[in-house]
Amino acid sequence: MRKILGALVAAAAITSTVAVIPAFAHHNANAQWFTDRDVPVTGVLKELRDISPHAHWLVEVKNAQGGLDVWDLEAISANALRRQGIMVKQLIKPGQSYTFYTAPSRDGSKTAFIKGILLNGKRVDFVRL
Repeated sequence: MRKILGALVAAAAITSTVAVIPAFAHHNANAQWFTDRDVPVTGVLKELRDISPHAHWLVEVKNAQGGLDVWDLEAISANALRRQGIMVKQLIKPGQSYTFYTAPSRDGSKTAFIKGILLNGKRVDFVRL
């Protein structure tokens, strides 16, 4: 009986540890983004991908050479934005130019996390990191 109880306690401890590790990894924005920075990225929105748990917005941005780079801007989900009163599909349209306020990627890639957007001349914040 003691061996079975010991095995059950060990299994429960391992299961709870394994279940918690992804939650910590997923919610540590500081590991992936410079959350203390607020870098504007201006470009034409090409595509909105609402993929759980975060959306990805593909934006064409002019580079220093005059060409275009595609940036992958990560955002909270459309549902989370809707709960804040931001109706993404009504307010934000592919093919239009926007300025996004972002937390840039720590690895230097053309990715960033959207903190806010400039809409009709007014900054609208999505999240505070």
